[in-house]
Amino acid sequence: MQLSINQNLKSSYPDLKVSVFEAKTKSKLELNQDLITKKRELEKMIRESYKDTERLDRIIKYNAFYKKFDSKVPMEFQIKSVIENKEIPLVNSVVTCMFMAELKNIILTAGHDTGRLGEKIRVSCSDGTDEYVKINGKQQKLKKGDIFASDNNGIISSVFYGPDLRTKITDGTKNFMFMCYCPFSISDNEIRGHMQDIVDYLKILGENKLEFGDIEVFNVKK
Repeated sequence: MQLSINQNLKSSYPDLKVSVFEAKTKSKLELNQDLITKKRELEKMIRESYKDTERLDRIIKYNAFYKKFDSKVPMEFQIKSVIENKEIPLVNSVVTCMFMAELKNIILTAGHDTGRLGEKIRVSCSDGTDEYVKINGKQQKLKKGDIFASDNNGIISSVFYGPDLRTKITDGTKNFMFMCYCPFSISDNEIRGHMQDIVDYLKILGENKLEFGDIEVFNVKK
């Protein structure tokens, strides 16, 4: 997988970093009690440590991006929901692992079926004319200034609107790509730690079934 960042992002998001890694499984990854236990531990940590949600550093940083569009980062409301004693939902086993790491580290992440992706991914800044089909099946025009990723067949995700339908992870997906977006100052090690959490959660589902690619971090400055 090749990834590049369009220089049209440099002026608006000079600190932007994007990270990706790929994973492959030999057989279907099923939810198990060990992952559910980890999920409950994470929910407990969120309830104890993230109570002042709006003051969390990464929530503040993501909201600086979302404020451009008169909105707030969805993770703020998702974390508040957990604090209000709702559970992190159990969906597709792989997506659950990604979502757990996303809430733990407060880093926006998208998952894709690599088998439905082109070989080259490009991250760009929207001029407000770009369109794609969101994961819910609805056609969406991007807002000017949104950050999005695309392959040779079209847009695969937007920071504001989320992942697309075409490359959605399903129960039949065996080749995965995970991609996170940080439009603010953050260290490579923090990003790698987040992606490693996804790896570690996936290993709970069956380490002997999985193969992992390297975690790569891309900087708009380079």
